[in-house]
Amino acid sequence: MSSRWSRRRLLAGAAGVGLTCLSGCGGSGSEPSSLPVEIANFTDEPQILDVELVRRDADDRSDSTVLRESYELEPSEGDGEQYVVPDLPTVPNRRYLVRAHIGGTRIPTRHYHYVPDCETAESQDDRLYVWVQQSENGVTVAFDQNGCR
Repeated sequence: MSSRWSRRRLLAGAAGVGLTCLSGCGGSGSEPSSLPVEIANFTDEPQILDVELVRRDADDRSDSTVLRESYELEPSEGDGEQYVVPDLPTVPNRRYLVRAHIGGTRIPTRHYHYVPDCETAESQDDRLYVWVQQSENGVTVAFDQNGCR
């Protein structure tokens, strides 16, 4: 008994195989790369920095907070050398609302809108910077990110 394939059934089977192959290629692009978050202190005093990263595309509140941590920052080493947290937190590289507050102070919480810059670049070197620095009015929180090369 021979199994006969109709033209429609053959095309449907070939399309399924093609989609399976393509989904293997396209699936890797849907996973975000990792984003190191460099947390530093440029002041000559120890600081406590509360940092929170919230996903801007989350469906509900419980899934939105990706990082919520308080960091004890040593004073800078002088000569412009900042203290950097030794174990940098790493999160998936996607859009975030970044909030930071210097603990134990009345300084208001600062925020930053992080948007990935290197998603389509061959060399993915995105990095988010959150640091404490001296300002005209005392101590403040600053943000930055590097761009693609």
